[in-house]
Amino acid sequence: MGIVTKTMQEFLDSDRKTTDYTTNGHCSNCGGCCTNLLPVTEKEIFEIKKFIKRNNIKACNKINRILAKPTVDLTCPFRDEENQICTIYSVRPKICRGFMCRHNDDDIQNFANELKKERIEYKMVFVKDTFFE
Repeated sequence: MGIVTKTMQEFLDSDRKTTDYTTNGHCSNCGGCCTNLLPVTEKEIFEIKKFIKRNNIKACNKINRILAKPTVDLTCPFRDEENQICTIYSVRPKICRGFMCRHNDDDIQNFANELKKERIEYKMVFVKDTFFE
């Protein structure tokens, strides 16, 4: 279940909406953008795996309650909610580095176009499965 069979182009072309959770235009560290499903490169996967091994990073537990229906946990396993930090911040993927929830659709499309120009293959992965198998 680690890799989703959706191409980067399909992801970029999909209907996506953002909600502005910023405080005065700056990141509020709310974690609203942190997700378990991300486009990443092989190089990013390698660097993150190396970082989590070197720093003994463990997946952050997310769901602490009983749910009425089975669900897929889409929260990022690297998001430490208690301290409101990313545990892999220095090696986080490019999508995380470039995203700001206040972006409008044009900003998102510009970022998507930058990624496409790089001609680097991105694949959609479930972060928890990919890094904590």
